[in-house]
Amino acid sequence: MDTIYSLMDAVLPFAWLGSNFMKNAFLAVLLVTPLFGLISTMVVSNRMAFFSDSLGHGAFTGIAIGVLLGSVSPLLSLVVFSVIFALFITYIKNKSTASTDTIIGVFSATAIALGLMIMSHGGGFNKFSSFLIGDILSITPDDLSALAVVFVLGLVAWGLLFNQLLVLSINSSFARSRGIPAFWIESAFASLLAVVVSISIQWVGILII
Repeated sequence: MDTIYSLMDAVLPFAWLGSNFMKNAFLAVLLVTPLFGLISTMVVSNRMAFFSDSLGHGAFTGIAIGVLLGSVSPLLSLVVFSVIFALFITYIKNKSTASTDTIIGVFSATAIALGLMIMSHGGGFNKFSSFLIGDILSITPDDLSALAVVFVLGLVAWGLLFNQLLVLSINSSFARSRGIPAFWIESAFASLLAVVVSISIQWVGILII
């Protein structure tokens, strides 16, 4: 990181980059902004804005489970829960005749209520408020490494999924007739979205991509 910091000082000689925590925040923005830009196009095309919002609200429960288990990192439990949460919604959406907004609304309300109930027990809510409110200036070099890994994985997944997602966003029936495994493609994209939201949530708060 020292090499990167020195390069930033040479290329960007601004006073506000004088502190390392500001450099970390700036690097995080450079990593997460293009990733959000890529993913958000398919979020909008596939009418998943409410879905990404529910992932952010479901983070309450993921963090609460980590707190409840004690030895598990809240961030790890958040990522795992978000992926399971996303896959479960995708599965129910494909099996149910109810509208997608109804299904997502039920899961979102249930998750946030359950998370609040668990986290408020024993006064544990304030302890992990940084995960829920977000503070981009709290990013550490380790956090940047994790974000860089997610950035690379996101680009790879995007390259593999884009064409199939584009066809699905236009007409799901046509996509299935062309041999595109709609459920698995949707599940893969939902998992990617869950990971991006959960890994970024402690820095930018409850977000909507």
